[in-house]
Amino acid sequence: MRGNRHLSLRVRTTLIIVCLMIAMMLVLIVGFSLFFSATLVEKATNSMLQSLHLVSQKLDMLTLSVEDSAVFMLANDNVQQWLKMQRNPNSAQDMHFLRREMASYLVNVSRSDHITNVSLFLYGEDANKYAILPYTDPGEAAFMQSFYASPGRNAWNLSRPFIHGGHAMNAGYIPYAITYYHKVYDKWTMEPLGVLAIMVSEVHIAGLYEGIVLGETGYCYIRGKDDVTISSADKSMLGKYTPVETNVSNHVAVRIPYEKLGWSIAGIAPRGEITKDNQILLRLTFLIGVVLILAGVGVSGIVAGRISRPIVQLKGIVLGNGTEAKSLEESLSRSDEIGSLYRAFFRMTDKNEELTRKSIEDSVRQKEYELSLLQAQLNPHFLYNSLECICGLSITGKNEEVVKATTELALFYRGVLSEKKHIVPISKEMEMVRRYFNIIQYRFPGKLNYKIICDDAVQDKHIVKLSVQPIVENAVLHGLRNSRRAWEIIVRAYLTEDGAEVSVWDNGVGMTQMQIETAFNGEPLEQAHFGLSATNNRIQLAFGQKYGLEVFSEPGEGTYIVIKLPFFSDTEGEGPHV
Repeated sequence: MRGNRHLSLRVRTTLIIVCLMIAMMLVLIVGFSLFFSATLVEKATNSMLQSLHLVSQKLDMLTLSVEDSAVFMLANDNVQQWLKMQRNPNSAQDMHFLRREMASYLVNVSRSDHITNVSLFLYGEDANKYAILPYTDPGEAAFMQSFYASPGRNAWNLSRPFIHGGHAMNAGYIPYAITYYHKVYDKWTMEPLGVLAIMVSEVHIAGLYEGIVLGETGYCYIRGKDDVTISSADKSMLGKYTPVETNVSNHVAVRIPYEKLGWSIAGIAPRGEITKDNQILLRLTFLIGVVLILAGVGVSGIVAGRISRPIVQLKGIVLGNGTEAKSLEESLSRSDEIGSLYRAFFRMTDKNEELTRKSIEDSVRQKEYELSLLQAQLNPHFLYNSLECICGLSITGKNEEVVKATTELALFYRGVLSEKKHIVPISKEMEMVRRYFNIIQYRFPGKLNYKIICDDAVQDKHIVKLSVQPIVENAVLHGLRNSRRAWEIIVRAYLTEDGAEVSVWDNGVGMTQMQIETAFNGEPLEQAHFGLSATNNRIQLAFGQKYGLEVFSEPGEGTYIVIKLPFFSDTEGEGPHV
């Protein structure tokens, strides 16, 4: 923004018009992008939901088919007969024959595409089971115990079996499978005999969504109750935890619950594939926008030139270049706003010169009056305290100290009244402070230890006359006199990066923040710390608002006051001389 201030009015006007056009084009492009992207994502989401509902329907058909297969298998009396003989063995020959008949029947039934394995469990004895394909499942025993104890007749369970032997399609490790368990009862006595289990592997489940397309590289997957992927087109996801928050910025993900088994069916597709048509539209819009902006640059240059030309001419007159002076009569004779502006400008120039001269004179007089008034208030205040000190010495019969104190007071006021200027070098101000300390030591002998440090670099720097003495006086009368410790005051003048500073430190009783605020914001003539407020006002009147006093104090810890001053010095021949 600062760099634009150095550009001409015509260039700035052109830039503003061009920037507005670019901003409008960007808003248009972004608006189109967001709208069409949202529309495409919404349509893709609805399509994905329809596909997932189709998977859910297929899964319903699969589970119903498995349940129907279980009912069909149990319709064969050989299954019940074999379970009865397992509980009450007859002849080994009958057992062998029945087992062979039952096994042959189950194998024929299990040839269905969706059935991986069929098992028979003897009721209450988990270890005694018969399976077409032998397998082991670490979680099977615990589930069977809970299933036996439950009142339900059937149940679905997620398992991770390891099949031993068998043909190539079924043998080996099956990452996940769902198993349908159906209790078998004696049809005459209703005595529980065992459990029929039908297993469906993840391969068959994944086949339910093989034909479903979600974008070019999207895919479906199924999660179990614990958010672990149990079926997916991407087999590397099996067994891994899949967080619910899969709808990240670069993908679109949807899911629906499958309440029958407590699962959820999810689909995910890259957002870029869904919104690729929108990207083509954006490119076309961008190209059209570039052409319009280039055309707008030329038009805006012409418009900006016509607008700025009279202003540029007036600028030449204001700067006194003379290059546009020959057009002054023509511009003054114009009847439009430009002509009125020219005529008003010259009237304003004449009036402004007169007002400026008068304002400067009034400001100088006002500043001198205010400084004089404040100093006139300080002088009686200091004189009263000094006379009170001398009076105290006289009462106690210390005539020699009275003479010395009176002499110091006379020398002090000689320094104050010797020059009519309100601004003096810091070295002279430090000398007046030293005089004041001498007076105070006569009043409080042996109590006050003071030190004055004035760096050589600041001795000729400016300070408002009688600025440091009121602060020192305030420290003695309101800070140290109520303290039980040995009195200490350090006055130091030094240079900083921003100017000169004079600091006054005492180890007195200190002030609260409220007392500090009252000292600066209260009624000057009615407060105990009048010297702080008056001194701060005098410094700001002489040097500006950024200079003055800063007070740092804590009750019981003393007070540290800093006077901030400018760099002006007598040798530099600059600065205020009020």
